[in-house]
Amino acid sequence: MVEIFKRFFESNDNVVIYVCDSSDDRHFARKRKFDWWFWKYNDGSIVKVDGVAVIANFEIYNSLLIHRENKLADKKINAFNTLNERADERADPK
Repeated sequence: MVEIFKRFFESNDNVVIYVCDSSDDRHFARKRKFDWWFWKYNDGSIVKVDGVAVIANFEIYNSLLIHRENKLADKKINAFNTLNERADERADPK
């Protein structure tokens, strides 16, 4: 698994967003596992931004992984944060 991520991020332009499945109420355990993997294997070249999308009082843990040298990193991180902040709005348009 680690080798797949290393190869994927050989291109500084690539971005990963993952969602911790919550269908069995184990989403926080999944988040902790991903956090541990990131801490153990990250060589400092990848930035991880954690988010929580709240939809109808239901928390969905997610994270963005982006190469530190991605030229559009700030814009992509801002877009990721905005999507999480507005998740409930998008699910229930008024």
